[in-house]
This record gives sequence, structure tokens and C-alpha cells, in this order.
Amino acid sequence: MLENVISGCMAEVSKTVEIDVENNGLLTNLLHDGYYSLGIFIALLAILAVIFSFKTSRRFVINHLKYIALAIFLFGVILYGIGYNEENSGSEWNFIALGFRSVLSSLEMFISHSDLIEVDEVWHHCPIYMSAFSLVHFLAVLVSAIFVVQLLGFRLISWIRMIILWVRTIFGKKLNLYIFWGFNDISFTLARDIIEVERAKREKLKKEKHNKVENYKIIFVALPSEESGSHQRFTFSHFFSGSSHGKSKLDKCENLNALVIYSNKNLSADDVVAEETSKEWTLFKRVGLKVLGRLLKKANSAKIFFLSDNEDDNIKSTLIMRLAASKGDASLQNKPINIYCHARRDNQNVILEDMALDGNETSNITVRIIDSSYLSVLSLKMNPAYHPVNFVKKDTSRAVVQSPFTALIVGFGETGRDTLKFLYEFGAFVGEDGQKSAFKCYAIDQNMDALRGDFYMKAPALVGNNEVELIQCSNQTPQFWDKLREVIHQLNYVVIAIGDDQKSISFAINLYEFACRYRENNLEHFKIFVRSSYNSEKSIQLKDIASYYNQSNRESLGEIIIFGTTKEVFTYDMVVNDRVKKDAMGFLNVYEDKPVADMESPEYSKLWNNRHNVNTTIEKYRSKNNPKAKPTIRHFVIQDIKRQESQDMANVYHVVTKLRLAGMYDVGLDELNRICECFSSKVVTDTGINYPDASQQLNEMMKNLAKCEHLRWNASHEMMGYTRNEDTTSAYIIAQKHHCLVAWDEMDSLNLGNYKEYDYKVVETSFRLKKDK
Repeated sequence: MLENVISGCMAEVSKTVEIDVENNGLLTNLLHDGYYSLGIFIALLAILAVIFSFKTSRRFVINHLKYIALAIFLFGVILYGIGYNEENSGSEWNFIALGFRSVLSSLEMFISHSDLIEVDEVWHHCPIYMSAFSLVHFLAVLVSAIFVVQLLGFRLISWIRMIILWVRTIFGKKLNLYIFWGFNDISFTLARDIIEVERAKREKLKKEKHNKVENYKIIFVALPSEESGSHQRFTFSHFFSGSSHGKSKLDKCENLNALVIYSNKNLSADDVVAEETSKEWTLFKRVGLKVLGRLLKKANSAKIFFLSDNEDDNIKSTLIMRLAASKGDASLQNKPINIYCHARRDNQNVILEDMALDGNETSNITVRIIDSSYLSVLSLKMNPAYHPVNFVKKDTSRAVVQSPFTALIVGFGETGRDTLKFLYEFGAFVGEDGQKSAFKCYAIDQNMDALRGDFYMKAPALVGNNEVELIQCSNQTPQFWDKLREVIHQLNYVVIAIGDDQKSISFAINLYEFACRYRENNLEHFKIFVRSSYNSEKSIQLKDIASYYNQSNRESLGEIIIFGTTKEVFTYDMVVNDRVKKDAMGFLNVYEDKPVADMESPEYSKLWNNRHNVNTTIEKYRSKNNPKAKPTIRHFVIQDIKRQESQDMANVYHVVTKLRLAGMYDVGLDELNRICECFSSKVVTDTGINYPDASQQLNEMMKNLAKCEHLRWNASHEMMGYTRNEDTTSAYIIAQKHHCLVAWDEMDSLNLGNYKEYDYKVVETSFRLKKDK
């Protein structure tokens, strides 16, 4: 029965085709006419060209390649089935023979093999059959080619594009490079933000009709460990799975319009230290990146990112790149090279940054340590809503606080320690009695006994300080919940940094519900901050959970906040532009009465860069009467320069705290002008500063803000490792001792009253900075 149905259908089709051929029907005439057939051929090619010209249609074909291949395979089976069904042969209506022969021949189409010679001779003279046969075979080979290109072709295409780019630089094309060493979520996130910023820059320059618009290019270097999967033996599982792991990275690069170049080995110092006879040698050639080296040599500038999750690899690669530059690598000369290294900002790693201050032979190379924990806490510092000043009651008429600030840090790893430094510094306020207001921070960790020693070694001033309590316990133990029940009424600020997203959000919800159950009144002045991991998908999930929970409990006034996500931390502004330093430069300029509005102007960074002249600073220190007051050893000079910079970086964001204490954060320009005008008539005394043109209330407010600044300065220096210098009335930087590390009222009795002028000037600068914005 089935045979009769199929044979009937095939006979009808064959009859229709034969009639069209014998009678020179319309289709036969079209195919036999050279002009018409050529037109059809060109039209088909044009359709394919259009499909692959548009990103959407091209992506559709690539994403549905296996379904397209299956359809072509079935058409091939049908065509070969018809062609093999030869009269008076062993295959005539023999579906076992027809089926297997057709399937095998159809599979061979994808490796550019044709079994036309075995097809019944009658079909060789049929233009319709031959046209269909040729088209299906062409499409099968095209599908195979697309698949091969997906696996290997992106490498070739990127190489060709880099050659073209290099040739264009030879003819004067200005180019700035962003080079990412390896693939990961952090790199892709940062690259996307770089593109947005660069696009905005170009649009701005075009609107201003700027003639010199510099181009940029993002390049990813695939390391041997990352490309190994693409060289494995091909199997059909590759085809049907789409080789998704490696392909997803290439897809992201293509979406970013980035180039990918493949290194044949990891960076090694052995490739640098060997004796060189050629002046044009380059490390890039030795690791299979010759084209990248040529392109880098012609570029205007380069920013190289070592952002892998392996800190040791990042540090090693950074050191090798610096070593290559010092040995005369031709690709790393005569242009500014910025290296961004993802690592912890500890004593040994920050030396890489210090080298740029020391005027060494690789002065065109600067290194910046990208510490994700540090940047995560910095994101809290840069957000005015997350400052401790928002969690206490204030008397803005006097710029004092009326309630204590109490914090809890769960997890005392890198993020936990950085958070403590931030809260200890920005949570130092003047109370109603004119003294430091109540501050308390509890930090818990199940490994606190092992962490405590290192923390106190680096901050000896906090030994015996009752304001900070380090507790050894897990957040799952009865001891923790008993302690929490004891302090929940005063608790304002909770930071959870335990390194596991799921456990963190679950614990945050439990703690939130605990606060609702035991805390009196409501959750006003209470927030829980949860540190997110690097995983973008998990960060989105955490934010969704926190948002839902906050919306459903908004009447309680409490809130769960996710911070430190990859998207928030690894941005152009935070990493490349170093916004903190740029903002600090602005603060320094206003402090020195030399404000500069344009951040891109050389004048904007002039004061900051002048301070980096180590030799000049040493000579200045030697002129001091007390040789111990300032160091003349280069390392300690650099540390002192960085200490000064850290104060500018803190003060520029502490402006919010000062203005909110004074109730001036949201005031209009007229009020700010009125206050700033009073500064010009100030009178410096032995005990501080008086403003004759200001009211008594404003004078009291300024005094309390200056006290607050002194408390902030003390707290920051204690966290940097400084202790009070009780033997003299000067600082001893090498021993990290400072004579000003005393209470405000003690400064007068120690004849240090004139140092209060610095605190007042910081407050004045804060108002001026707010006025000029």
C-alpha cells in the first residue's frame, strides 16, 4: 500500500517533469536560456549576500545552522532517492537500497562530494533536476563552510582585520588600543563600557566639528588555555552542540566589534632576559603575536588589561611586560602604556604603582592595581546615599550628631577590612558635647583569630580601641544571634561579605526579618549591604531578589542593597579614567586656590603631577630643621606622597558628609555664595579661625565641621598604621608617627593650634567645591 502511494507520487512528479522537458515548458526554457539562467544564478547569489550582510539575518542563520543543515540533508535524500530509482535495476522501489544509498550520498554532500555519476542517466538531461541537485549541493557545502568559519574562521578574519588596521596606521591613522589579555566576564563588561564612552566622545567631537578624532580598537588576546578547545578533533557532537563554550566568547567579541588574536604561549620572563642582538626585538613576536606587536608599535597609546581571576598570573604578566619595556621592546617604546592588573592592593603589589613615581627607565609605563574589593567599597564611598552621615540624627544648626552610629561587618576578608576602614573614617562625627560621637563597629568572622593579628599589625592604634570589636564566630552560631539581639536596637549599617552569593542573600533576608522582629519602632536608619561576586548573572539574580523583598517590605523603611557588582565596579570611569584620582585632583586645585574646570586640560593635573617629583620633594624635606620630620629615603618619600594623595581622595567624597552635617547639601547657589564670601575675611588665631563677617551660628558650625575633619584625618591615619608621636612636635614618617594624631582640644595645649587651619581650609574647600559644581 505504502509503496503504491509513494510510487504514484514519484511517477506523477516524474511525468510532470518529463512533459515539461519534452514540450520545452516554461521552466525548461528558462533554465536553458543562458540570460535567464544567469539572471537566476546572480539573483540567488545576491539573496545570499544580503542575508550575510545584515547582522540580524546572519546571526539567525548561524543560530539555526543545524536546522538548516537538516532541511538540506532531507532535500538531498529526496533528490538522490529519485535519481537512484532506476528502472530494471536492483534499486527500483527497493526502499532499503534507496534509503541507505540516499542517506549516505546526502551526508557526503557536506564534505563537497557528489554521487551524480550513480544517478539515473535520464536525470542528467533534466534541467530542473540538475538545477535542484546543484543548488542543494552548493547549500550543503556552504553550511559546512559556515560551520568551519565559526570554529576557525574568526581567527583568520581577526588576523586579516589586524593586518588592514596596521597598514592604515602606516599611512597616518591615529589609533588608541585597548588590549585585554584573556577572556572573562570582567573583561567583557569593561569592554562594553569602554565602547559606550568612546562612542560618546566621538559624538561630542563631531558636534564640536573637531577635525582630529582619534580612533580606537579593542583587542582580545586568546591564551593557549582558552583556545585549546577549538583544536580538538571534530565530531558530530560539535555540530549539534554548536561548540557553545568557545563560540560564546567569540560571539561576545563579534558583538563588541572587537578583534581576537591568538597567542601560542603564555608570557614568560625567559622570552625577555635572553641576550638580544637586534634593536627591533619584541616580546610579542616570541609569543605568536607578531601582528599585534607591529600594530602596537604604530599606535598612539595602549591600555593593556590583565584581569583574569588568577592574581598570580596577572602580577607575573605585568612584571614581564614592564621587563620587556625596560629591555627595549620596540613595541612598548615612545608612547604612553597603561597596564591594569587585577590584584589585591597589598604592600607588595602596590610597589608596581610606586615604580611610576620613582622616575625609572620605563617612565612611559604606568601600572594600576585593580582591586575589586577596594573598588566595591569605593562604590559605597562614591554614593552619597550610603555614607554613615545618613544613618544618624543631626543638629544641622551646629553640624553635630545626636545619635550613635553602629555597624556590623559579617566576613572580615578583603571587602570586610576595606569596609571597616571606610566606616571608621566616614563615621567619625562631633557629638552634642563637642567631643567625638559614639561609634561602634562589630566585625565577625569564623577565622577572626587568624585575621586579627594581621589587622592590628597594620593598624596598631586600634589595639585596645573599644570602638572596633573583632569577634571570632560564624554567622550561623547561637553566639552570633545572641550578640545581634543585644545590639539590634542601635544597629544602623550591616555589610555582608562572605563570598557566596546565595548564602549572602539568604543570610541578609534572615537578618532583615530578625531586625523586624526585635528592633523597636521601625527600620529607619537601617540598611543591609550585600557584596556581590563577579558573576553578572548571579548579580542580576541578587538584585531581583533584593528589589522584590524591598518592595514588599517598604513600609518598614529598611532596605537590602547589592553592591560591588561587576557592572558597577568594572567601568571606564572606575578603572580606565580613575575617576577617584580625577576628583581628588579637582579638590587639590580648589584647596590651593587654583581651580581648573576642564578635567582633560593639562593644567587640571599639574599640581598633582608636580607632587610626584620625588627628587624635588626630597630636597624640600632636607631643608626641614628636623631631619626626622620627613624622610629622604626614596621609598618613604613615595609613601608620604601617597599618604597626601589619599587625603585628597577621601576629602573629595567627604564633602557630602560635611555638607549634610551642616544641612547645606541641597541649598541653593545664593546661600553657598554667602557662606563662601565669609571665608575671605577670616582671622587666623592660635586656637583656630574666626570669621568676622559670619554669624555666631556659622562660626560654631565651621568649628564643628573642622573638628569633624580632624576626626576623619585621625581615623584615616590610624587605619594607615600611624600612631601618635609623643616625643616631639613633628611627624616621623618612617616610623609612621604623627604629632597631630591627638584630640582637637589637646592641640592647643601642645602648641599645635596653628595646624587647625588645615582642617578649616578643608571645610572651606568643601563649600567652594560644592558651589562651583
